[in-house]
Amino acid sequence: MSNEEKQVDAYVGDIRNHFSTNKVTHREPNKELSWGQFLDGAHTQGQTGLYGTVAAAIAFKSTNAESEEAISVENELVAYWNNKDNPSNHDNLCQNIRLAALLLGLGFCSKRNPNVVVEISNELSKRFSKSDGLWKDSSTLPGQVPVQLEFSSAIIIIFTFATICRYKGNAQDLGDLTQHVNQAAKALQKCYLNDTKRERPYLLAMLVAVVLVLGKEATGSVAKRLRKCTSNADSIFQRFWYHIDFVDTSGSTKRDYFILPLRLLIPILFLQKQIGVRQYLYATNVLTSIKKVLDSNDSKLFKEQADRPSSLEQAIAILALAASRNESPSESSKAFFMPWSTQLWIAKLWIAVNKSRGPEWVFAWILIFTVYIPIGIVLSAGWLLDVAGSALWPSIQLFLEGAKLVPSWIPATVIMFFTAMRKPNDMIKTAIGKGTQR
Repeated sequence: MSNEEKQVDAYVGDIRNHFSTNKVTHREPNKELSWGQFLDGAHTQGQTGLYGTVAAAIAFKSTNAESEEAISVENELVAYWNNKDNPSNHDNLCQNIRLAALLLGLGFCSKRNPNVVVEISNELSKRFSKSDGLWKDSSTLPGQVPVQLEFSSAIIIIFTFATICRYKGNAQDLGDLTQHVNQAAKALQKCYLNDTKRERPYLLAMLVAVVLVLGKEATGSVAKRLRKCTSNADSIFQRFWYHIDFVDTSGSTKRDYFILPLRLLIPILFLQKQIGVRQYLYATNVLTSIKKVLDSNDSKLFKEQADRPSSLEQAIAILALAASRNESPSESSKAFFMPWSTQLWIAKLWIAVNKSRGPEWVFAWILIFTVYIPIGIVLSAGWLLDVAGSALWPSIQLFLEGAKLVPSWIPATVIMFFTAMRKPNDMIKTAIGKGTQR
């Protein structure tokens, strides 16, 4: 079955089946969790962790939140939270990204454990820095480590926004998180605007977080930069590594890593209430790439046999697939004067032309159609009426009669102005394909 024919539920179901068969059945003593970092490990024994089990929760609950597997994995996450004072659990839960991931795993498509959702939401809110409007990497930062805010905040915003959208319980269970997510998105936008030229290897995650929450309220420069980053993005497999330093219960400094291909986050933009047409297309393109990889790799998201499929990456793929169900073009079209199908056609044409020919070619044809052809009609209106007047439609004759009345100095001035910008012969070479091509 081709990826065009295969439905979202089928892809999600195939990934879920991998989690079913890769549950660790013989856990280490006193361990609450049953899934590890990778989805191809030995399932009879092995290392288990928070990200792997959160990923399993998303996989099981995305199709049937009331299934036995969904209830079981959610119970594991509840037990893990209830044992948060355990030193090993503390090392995970002091990291704010992991805490947001735990909230997502519990709240996703569920209302089963509202008390725990309230507790985790309150804890995440407590760690929100009101002075910065963002989250730090950890609640136990080493004193000598520079405070990092942007990347952790971006991932927390994305995870928490997904939780808010998919939580089936009372919205009040999430407390102040909705407000904090909105504040953090605005703070991230301000960070970017204050230093747009700063080199940020995680910039794509940052921009996705801002646009995901703020939507059309995001500034034009942020939306434009997101389009540029998205259209020029590398393979969906290019992983970004981010280290998080924290202090464990013994007072020692430790380091953990968050690893994720940032391009996987783009389709989560489908969760916007009214997604922009270009964002819709870029999200769709990435989603298509995800489906092609799943089709060719036994429904696992990884590059080649030498590359192990990360459990968290499979969960992000499910979030992307599930988010694609959220968008209704008819709803989005209410905000525009133009039908959604027309917007998509124009955006597709613009993207295709820019990719194959580049902006120079587009600019040349825009000038030809909007400047030079109208000027040519004005200058030749009298001649056209003399040569073919009676053969022309009455409406065209009327238009040409009006064009004859335009003072000759106007088209001459316009030609001089645009010639100063771009020589007509250079523009024509570009337009007919003899100029710069990509």
